[in-house]
Amino acid sequence: MVTAHPETNEAAVAAASQGLVCGVDLGSKQDYTAIMLLEVEKRLTDVERFTHLPLEAREHIIRNGQYKGQGVKRENHFVARIVKRLPLGTTYPDVVNYLKNVDRQLAARTGGDDVFYVVDATGLGQPVVDYLGREIEPARVKAVYITAGRDASFDKGELHVPKQELVSMLQVMIQTGRIHLPRTQEAMAMQDELSNFELKVRTTGTLELGALRTGTHDDLVNALGLAVFYWQNRRIPRHRIISMRRLGQ
Repeated sequence: MVTAHPETNEAAVAAASQGLVCGVDLGSKQDYTAIMLLEVEKRLTDVERFTHLPLEAREHIIRNGQYKGQGVKRENHFVARIVKRLPLGTTYPDVVNYLKNVDRQLAARTGGDDVFYVVDATGLGQPVVDYLGREIEPARVKAVYITAGRDASFDKGELHVPKQELVSMLQVMIQTGRIHLPRTQEAMAMQDELSNFELKVRTTGTLELGALRTGTHDDLVNALGLAVFYWQNRRIPRHRIISMRRLGQ
């Protein structure tokens, strides 16, 4: 069973916040719209090596990437700040209004420059991406198209992601403890999704991203995968921002 790793004592974990990324899996009358807001934190890979140091010293090492003149290994961790399914039947304008409200709250805490929205534009999603971009800021709204190809690519600001690569990346991140979920009902539902998640191969040879049991929703998993994949493959490095946990989120 694949499980996520919720934080046990988040305040004691040495980390440098890199920004926030929000994955959005658009729903329909039969499917939920899922929203996953993640804070991206840079953390030390070899945690045990530095446990004898105070928290501030460890965070200094993370920010500088060095300890006693030698480079240290760091990796991105993704801490869920919002895990939410909107009610069935929520209209796309209402989805955009919800995200606008989230963005206003984040801007009040962080300034908003390093908050990105990654929306599944496959199918009918592109108009929603365009609408959200007009309401927030086009540069911070990213369209993602899930494909059956083999290689991810950027094309005119759009990210095309093979289903196989999306799933394998997410499974590795979950299994190595780099995804951190709160202990909420929605997060528990997501862990159930992950435990039943599989990559199916159609008879045509194309890949299908889906859940093992019939009727199991995989919307939260998709939202998480979109956000994590975009951040891990973005081209422009982001700067450190104020951490949400230090602002009492």
